[in-house]
Amino acid sequence: MARCTVCNSDFSIFHGGLNDCKRHVEGQNHIREAKRREGCFKISQFFSGEKQNLTEKVTKAEVYFTSFIVEHNLPFNVCRHTGKLFRKMFPDSDIAQHYACSSTKATAIMNLALEPECAEDMYKLIRTEKRPYSILVDESNDIMCEKECAILARYYSEAQDKVAVGFIDMPVCNDAKAENIFNCIASSMDEKGINWSNCIGFSSDNCNVMIGKNNSVLSEVKAQAPHIYSVGCPSDLVNMCAKTAAKELSMSPEELIIDIYYYFEKSSKRREDLKEFQEFCNVAQQRVQKHSPTRWLSLGKSLDHLLNQWPAFSSYFQSHSEKSRDIEKRLTDPMMKIYTCFLHNAPQSFDKFNLIFQDKAPILFKLNGSVEELLHDIGSRFIVPKVLREQNVQEIDVSNPEVHCADENLFVGFLTRRHLVSEEEIPSDKKRQFFKDARSFYVRSFQKVKEKFPVRDKVLTNLSVVNPENQEDVQILTLAERFPNAVKADVKEQLHFGSG
Repeated sequence: MARCTVCNSDFSIFHGGLNDCKRHVEGQNHIREAKRREGCFKISQFFSGEKQNLTEKVTKAEVYFTSFIVEHNLPFNVCRHTGKLFRKMFPDSDIAQHYACSSTKATAIMNLALEPECAEDMYKLIRTEKRPYSILVDESNDIMCEKECAILARYYSEAQDKVAVGFIDMPVCNDAKAENIFNCIASSMDEKGINWSNCIGFSSDNCNVMIGKNNSVLSEVKAQAPHIYSVGCPSDLVNMCAKTAAKELSMSPEELIIDIYYYFEKSSKRREDLKEFQEFCNVAQQRVQKHSPTRWLSLGKSLDHLLNQWPAFSSYFQSHSEKSRDIEKRLTDPMMKIYTCFLHNAPQSFDKFNLIFQDKAPILFKLNGSVEELLHDIGSRFIVPKVLREQNVQEIDVSNPEVHCADENLFVGFLTRRHLVSEEEIPSDKKRQFFKDARSFYVRSFQKVKEKFPVRDKVLTNLSVVNPENQEDVQILTLAERFPNAVKADVKEQLHFGSG
């Protein structure tokens, strides 16, 4: 059967094929209907072409500006004023005079036009073509009345020629239990028609609710996708290692930074008085910096600020009331400055590692090498050089005191060592305690890095095949076997043949 769109009827082409079509076109019913249609006018003919063209241009402008709002994360309330602004700025532009896109319309353009269009490439690949993808999950904090759970997907986009990240959903998830979070994720994926079968990776923060071995979101995800892989957030893991090691120190410069900040925070008079002491001590007149304990990278800058402002802070608190005596006592203690100098120097290896993994590019293949480099950096500060040269850094037992350097060879930073030598009034027992603390800091750092990072993981080891320099040392076939849902059987055969 064939259907004629002119006379809106079906007819058989079983016997004559093309001749049946010709016979239908020559029939009276078809000719009569064709003549009737010729006398009809299209609705577009009632509008001038110029006006229709202007409407399209205005619509384009509204879509472009809404895209700009989304791309730069601006509030939609900005759109309430843009129409009037454009008409003032461009009085000779017909597009500006007809521009009418306030916050409601901009929201509709984003939700009903831009989002479906932008997500189409992702859904086509991971839903229709069953391409491998990873999901990224993060919960909002407790500041708002409702907690939300952001769900993203990472996949390879041929259109963009890169590994792209797409938004899936952000459902409300007030109950932070693992089962409830997983149900929110699963419900969103079912709603979007996304299957777990081609999911190969899971990324989140490193709390037990998310990636614990039992009764976690990851364990629930693995029940749906057994071959899924998760290594946690490298930056979060290294922060945990550094913070755990810092607890080995007898004095806490971090607490001193926080106490100084809150002493000045609410009083403009105190801040103004501090400026006089900064000028007197010939140091830069800077605002007292706030250190966020949840962000380790900010500690290095805060310690740097504290050391630069030390003379001004010390003079200020020595000349003020009993309320600040506790801070003054710590600032005038020479050991506090030594611990501050040490903590300013010691975490530099962690900061270097952390900055590598702040990159937006997919750099998981660098993790194994970066962890080994981190272990070398930490080990070189307290392990005997001969041991470090002759043994695999991952196999060194740092709990054995025989592999440790003597106190005089322990690397604590040049500024720290200089203060230890120049402060002759410091009792020898306090110096011994400092070296004991510094050694404990390094040992705990080393142990925690080995504990938290999967240094012997086969996936991480063989991911270095991404680097052409390492292609002879690793087997891509091992990766293919680890993710059977991501590699087709014929591709595996080719890999087997190539490896043979």
